[in-house]
Amino acid sequence: MAARIPPHTPDGGRSTASTPPSRPPATRPAGELPGVNDAVLFRVRQFVRRHLSDPGLSPEGIARAHGVSVRYLHRLFEGEGRTLSQWIREQRLEGCRRALLATPADALSVGLIARRWGFTSPGQLSRAFHGAYGLSPTDWLANERARRAAGERQ
Repeated sequence: MAARIPPHTPDGGRSTASTPPSRPPATRPAGELPGVNDAVLFRVRQFVRRHLSDPGLSPEGIARAHGVSVRYLHRLFEGEGRTLSQWIREQRLEGCRRALLATPADALSVGLIARRWGFTSPGQLSRAFHGAYGLSPTDWLANERARRAAGERQ
């Protein structure tokens, strides 16, 4: 059975035959076409970014949406140095950081930001945030605002 070639490439179809493969030929599994993994990985990342607010976002659902196995999906992320679930969490936390900075101090709702970015509760966000950055979301925000205010005075 011939391999399916995704209709879109990460560079918007600008690839040429001279574009180097995603991995050296010696490390590419037999039968794998150059660039296919990159294209699928690109589509998976785009899908995940569009669905970060869904607390039920899971490797199983992502694989199903792309017509691939969960094992193949995890294999795509092996070269990234982190798992798919870790990458999803990083994306959600980064979104929360941006949302915290963009929210006026008098309108801050950690619970709303948590739900908007796919966390099921403020506590879940706080634990993940503290684990990643060493501070609670509100402490991090206070430090970041103070740092920026000090930088503006200079």
